[in-house]
Amino acid sequence: MTRERLWPTGVLLGLLALVATFTNEPTRYVGDNRFEQYWGPVGRLLRETSLWDGTRGLGRVGEEFWPSSYPVALLRGLGLSAPVSEHLWHAVVLVVAGLGMVALLRVLLGRIGPAAVVAGLLYAFNPFTATFLLPSVLFWNYAIAPWLLVVFLSGVTSPQPWRWAAGFALLAFSAGNADTPGTFFAVLWLAPAAVWLVTVDRSASWRQVAAWLARAAILSLLTCAAAVAKTLLGSDPLAQRLQFTELPERVNETSSWAESWRGLGFWLSYFSDASGASRLPGGAYYYETALGVLVTFVAPVAAAVVLWRSRWRARSLFGGLALLSLAWMVGSYPPEDPTPAGWLLLQAYDAVPGLASLRNTYKAGSGLLMGVSALVGVGVVLATRRLEARGPGWRAVPGVAAVAVVLAVSLPFWNGGLYPERTTFTDVPTYWEQALEHLDARPGSGRVLVLPGTTKTAYRWGEPGDDLFDTYLRRHPNVVSNAFPLSGPESADLVDALEARIAEGSLGPGELAPVLTALGVDRVVVRNDLDWEASEVARPADLDLVREDGALRLERTFGDPGESVTDPDDATFTAGRERSLPPVEVYEVVDAPSDGAPLARAQTAPLVISGDGHAWPLAARAGLLEAGRPVVYSGDLTAAELARALESGSPLVVTDTNRRRLTRIRGAVPTRSHTLSEGQDLDQPAQDLFGTPGSQSVAEFPDATAIDASSSGTRIIGFQPWLRPANAFDGNYTTSWLTGGLEDPIGSYLRVDFREPQTLDRVSLLPFLPSDAGRRVTAVSLHFSDGDPLSVRLDDGGTTDVRFPARTTESLEIRIEDVSRAGTAAVGFREVAIPGVDLSEVIALPDDVVRAAGDDAALRDALATVPVRYLFDRIEGVGAQDEELVLRRAFELVAPRTFTVAGELDLDIATTDLELDRFLSGFRDDGISAHGTTRAQGALENRGLHAIDGDADTAWAAPPREGEALTVGFPTQVVSRVEVTSPADASSTPVDEVTVLVGGREEPLELRAEPGCDPTERACDRSGTLEVPPTRADEVEIRLGGLDAAGAAAGRPARLGEVRISDADGPPVQAAATPGAGACTETALTVDGRPVGIRLAAGDLDRALAGEAVPFAGCEPVDLSAGRHRLTTADAIVDGLTLASGSLPAPRPASEPAVEVVERGAGHLRLRVEGEDPMVVSTGQSYDDGWRAVVDGEDLGPPRSVDTLSSWSLPAGTHLVDLTYAPERTYRGALAATVAGLVLCVALVLRPVLRGRTPPVATDRPS
Repeated sequence: MTRERLWPTGVLLGLLALVATFTNEPTRYVGDNRFEQYWGPVGRLLRETSLWDGTRGLGRVGEEFWPSSYPVALLRGLGLSAPVSEHLWHAVVLVVAGLGMVALLRVLLGRIGPAAVVAGLLYAFNPFTATFLLPSVLFWNYAIAPWLLVVFLSGVTSPQPWRWAAGFALLAFSAGNADTPGTFFAVLWLAPAAVWLVTVDRSASWRQVAAWLARAAILSLLTCAAAVAKTLLGSDPLAQRLQFTELPERVNETSSWAESWRGLGFWLSYFSDASGASRLPGGAYYYETALGVLVTFVAPVAAAVVLWRSRWRARSLFGGLALLSLAWMVGSYPPEDPTPAGWLLLQAYDAVPGLASLRNTYKAGSGLLMGVSALVGVGVVLATRRLEARGPGWRAVPGVAAVAVVLAVSLPFWNGGLYPERTTFTDVPTYWEQALEHLDARPGSGRVLVLPGTTKTAYRWGEPGDDLFDTYLRRHPNVVSNAFPLSGPESADLVDALEARIAEGSLGPGELAPVLTALGVDRVVVRNDLDWEASEVARPADLDLVREDGALRLERTFGDPGESVTDPDDATFTAGRERSLPPVEVYEVVDAPSDGAPLARAQTAPLVISGDGHAWPLAARAGLLEAGRPVVYSGDLTAAELARALESGSPLVVTDTNRRRLTRIRGAVPTRSHTLSEGQDLDQPAQDLFGTPGSQSVAEFPDATAIDASSSGTRIIGFQPWLRPANAFDGNYTTSWLTGGLEDPIGSYLRVDFREPQTLDRVSLLPFLPSDAGRRVTAVSLHFSDGDPLSVRLDDGGTTDVRFPARTTESLEIRIEDVSRAGTAAVGFREVAIPGVDLSEVIALPDDVVRAAGDDAALRDALATVPVRYLFDRIEGVGAQDEELVLRRAFELVAPRTFTVAGELDLDIATTDLELDRFLSGFRDDGISAHGTTRAQGALENRGLHAIDGDADTAWAAPPREGEALTVGFPTQVVSRVEVTSPADASSTPVDEVTVLVGGREEPLELRAEPGCDPTERACDRSGTLEVPPTRADEVEIRLGGLDAAGAAAGRPARLGEVRISDADGPPVQAAATPGAGACTETALTVDGRPVGIRLAAGDLDRALAGEAVPFAGCEPVDLSAGRHRLTTADAIVDGLTLASGSLPAPRPASEPAVEVVERGAGHLRLRVEGEDPMVVSTGQSYDDGWRAVVDGEDLGPPRSVDTLSSWSLPAGTHLVDLTYAPERTYRGALAATVAGLVLCVALVLRPVLRGRTPPVATDRPS
């Protein structure tokens, strides 16, 4: 090696890096930062030249500025494929890292020898780089960290400090804003370097250091002006990402001192994805093999020995770097009991929210690896010198050992374990290229909605990292529901609401078209080739409700039926049907304009919605969007604006949407908490779309301010609102609060904060009892706001009634102290009852309009007469159980109103037989009912009422299990005879014995076939008659006992065809036929505790019993006074409900304006509009208050949100309208400053080279 030149070492590192990257899936692309960075880098770079990005979603600030795309664009420009360009870029990054370490030791040692080479190799190839190379845009800061120290140490004492400062500025520019925390850590190491330079090396003064840093800062402000501008101007999207992503405690769950010391601890590398595959296959070597564990400690231990024994002056520099970096990498570990430093770090995150961007403390690893690598490299030299005394043969031993260690610690680079195989693919399928070409070649600028939406997209043919559409769709923006939205907050919320309806299967007829029109969507892409399990989205068959929507018309399909659609090993019936689907379907939106969202329209009184994007499907279902009426949110309006809107004819729609929740990303999709109380937060503040007090729907409890818990469900997989704490107090034994899944539940708690102090002397506790004999809670402690806790041992298999001396308390906390056995299942409580305390959960609708009316007389007057609709929707969610089983809502009126009632009910396999019986029996007045404990397959035709309908062809059918029971209710009468028949046909399991419970008596009844019946000729039904002493009763229970073994083994349902309950020869109990159209039932709905009758139209009851969702109407209007009201449904059969007061006026007829697009550019739109009536002009893109409108030279100021788009009102006439995103001018200036800074810095760096002068190199030989 030469003493000063880097290129020979660079060649060595380059060869090794090429071997590493090209022996790992050499011809396949690996999912990296952005698919577009490798497959369309030029388009990405063009997008980065503007601040406003209108090419994706509905437009928003594009906060990314990634200079690393330039070399990739160069490689693609040379004709290299995306996979080859990517592998080359990964090799380049590794070389830059290793060569930087070599250059750093050259500065300190004055030469490039074995120490520098070993240090460079170790810095480039180690456990940290093997697990953190992807995404490479984050790794870049690790690569440039030693170079930043090189220019600092060289520049402070150089006679040409501006040259080295320019080098620093160019390095800072190269980082862009892709990973600001990583850049922070890379620059942070200048602090210990400055201390070492002044106090240990004493080669510079603090004045020199400060002067050089000032020069570097000035030049860096120039070169980084564009990146800084994008970061600051795009702070809202960045803050949104911080709020959605992981907590610091979560990140540090694996960053122990030992793991961090060996260069590991990155939390994502320890977990598998949804498919069970390791996220980083190379990580398995370090975690699961003895060699991998042992060898990773060799370098850190060797570095510690060198730090202890060496007298090399720079050892304190690298030791300090390593220790400071290590402490930061450990962070808040262990999360449950952090060190004092970790505790201070967590406090800092809470005090300064922006510091949360530094929560991924693994990014501080460059300091540790620089320290370890340098010390090991110098240690090789020192060991070589010591061994030389033993003879020439010993001289090579340290170097050979060092190389062996480097190879061993970096084994994933050489054995094919660097890249996760599941994320690789050779090329984008031809059918996708054809589909995307077809979509982008269309005229106009209509948007493309992509379903299902994903955050981390996994196709069956590979994982591109993010997705394909940004790369291929340039003329037609793609709209995708994504955890990191491509639209402004309100528009993204609307897209997410539509996706949620589709994901939970609740999208109804007429709900899709108004949303697509508002979004400017004219094509819908249904992608059936997603690996729906890995992507955690709806499977292809579940998208039939989209395919069948009347707003869509199939335009084209791409790919062969079944191509990449299903898992070849999936033999289910659903998969068989999916194999007839093509991988890509393109649907045309019927009657949609091809130019996207309208840029101008006649001014119409908008629909004022109190809620969020989830209200749009509800409003569409209620017919409120049919006339094309625009939508504004009450949360965006002041009291005066609300009053003006309502006075102009705007209807008011109040919904139970815009729930107060915390949303967080877990895996491929975001997860959302249960609805929180007003002011309640979990471990992070809940998101708030508007920030207006009262604009959110919140959870309320009559006698409590909040019900909370340590956690719910299984924390590692995210929020599970169907297992929320309030379930333990809802009086429903089919719901539960569970906690502690995959972890130790001891110490987990359930807490109630009472609205007023309560005097308690009794609590009943029913733990969740798993059917598989899994673990359950066996002991708890009760904690009160004052006084000693009370320890309780729970009874086996039932409710524990805990009594204690009366005590007054402001809260009650139930803490789990013991469970029945070890395991991983979640535990908790089905029900907790406190006598006299009502803790049922009620969702209170937004009351922002009511609050605004309190101080505005004009608004109060308008609210007394304006047409108003209250829309209620039962949330099903996507969990194992519906999030809400009933509707419990609270809302407030400013003035008395009379409402009509309408809604939708849905009977399906999830409807319990008790619910079904209660609903159907409500239509009759005979007092007769019958319900089973369950129904076979949940089928509605297997309902219990069929056992007492007098029809031998119908029956109650249940799974063939002993203990299943049918309960028959009737007006109190004398019972002395019970007759039971059981069909024995080929589709049934004959019942041989039942147990009859009547009047407190329990009697067995044997069922026998008719004497002489030949089962080979016909089915021999079983029957039996039980005579009992005359008993007055109002209920009889028939419990299944002995069952035919063959039928039960085959899983055929057990049926009771007829149950006849009578007094001797009197008429049996028999349910009358359910009345048809016009009959009212009062069992389903109450308002303020008063039953509200509902009726079905002709034929709708039969449709409902066939499993269709059907509408219903109230039997009578409902009069409500001013003030607060409570609405409740009894069962889960009511999905949606509308209270309507006042007739909706038809929009005033007006002629639509003519629009001409004069000029269109990034962040700018010039229109010529002409209209005979007042009009609204729009950007056609997401609402953002940075937009400005200048009309005929007059500045109209900031926009208002109409249909979630930036909009302004214009008078009738002809106008020239300039729409400009105002911050764009700031960014353009910053971009110009960056270009000027780059030119200046390049000139400063090259000037001595062009003049033929080379600066001297410092020398510090190790001793």
